[in-house]
Amino acid sequence: MPGAVVSVVVILVLLAFSIYRCIAFINRSDPNLSKQSFMRDLDSEEPLIPSRFGFNIGFGLRRDIDPTYGKFIALKVSQNYVNINGTRTRVKSKQKVDF
Repeated sequence: MPGAVVSVVVILVLLAFSIYRCIAFINRSDPNLSKQSFMRDLDSEEPLIPSRFGFNIGFGLRRDIDPTYGKFIALKVSQNYVNINGTRTRVKSKQKVDF
């Protein structure tokens, strides 16, 4: 009898937890997941100096780099949110930056 009671309690706890997780999954309201985005006004920011953060970057400006080593491409990526038919949609655009 005690084993049956413990089994019923365990099954009820597992069932309740499964229902809770299904509701969180369906409503997309999982409290364990979060995403933070930081937007900066680049016009008011100081220049980025990678060596301050421990990065060492080197490339030549007087002549083109040998293509067997690789190539450099600079892209300006803009991301905006617009309302399309009442839905907030992310619009991402990329522009090549000459340097």
